[in-house]
Amino acid sequence: MSAALCASVTLFCPARVAAEDTRRLEITFVASSQGAPFVFDEFAYSDPVGGEPVMFRDIRFYASGLKLRNATEEFAEADSYHLVRFDARSPTDKVVLDNVPLGEIDEIEMSIGLDPEANGSIMPRGDLDPNSRMAWNWEIGYKFLLAEGALMVGDKLEPLVYHVGFNESLRTLRLPVSIGKEDMSLTLDVDVLALFAGVNTIDMSALPTIKMNRADASMLADNFTTFVNVRSDEARD
Repeated sequence: MSAALCASVTLFCPARVAAEDTRRLEITFVASSQGAPFVFDEFAYSDPVGGEPVMFRDIRFYASGLKLRNATEEFAEADSYHLVRFDARSPTDKVVLDNVPLGEIDEIEMSIGLDPEANGSIMPRGDLDPNSRMAWNWEIGYKFLLAEGALMVGDKLEPLVYHVGFNESLRTLRLPVSIGKEDMSLTLDVDVLALFAGVNTIDMSALPTIKMNRADASMLADNFTTFVNVRSDEARD
């Protein structure tokens, strides 16, 4: 790469950034509901449509393509594929970005799901593992989101199984933040029930399972856009 070209895209030339000019940024994902920590394995919530008691025991999704920006610079993480997992044992998860060369950060971009190239490949990159519970087969690829639990309908339990994949289910978020030069962390709230009451409202009793139906998967994926948010005290004014 020529010196002129490297100068124009400084953040993609890590050899030119001194180690002392970089930092380590921890992004903590917190499963939540209306700003409070989400309680797993308990019927502590209601279906947003029918009002039936609902619980979740396992939620996983891929956060990919992480980029950090300020007014003049951008940093794009290489091999940016992170599996975020929540359950009763671990209602929080962390993603760590090393060697970030930016000072202030005004925006974070991330996708929920995987780009088509990664989704159709068996090459391990980041947290991608073709032998994990997040993989189907190579005609379909990975599950972008896994959410499993149960709905109480009268005196019967209805299993809830939401496995969302397919390339067209990829959704990209741009979140305004206010991260100063001395800040080393960011907290993102993952509003579990927003999966079902976001852009689209989904009646869990009418649609307790989503797997291979592309239209249903896309409808749930639209709610990814309200699923992850910057904790209010960290958002940019």
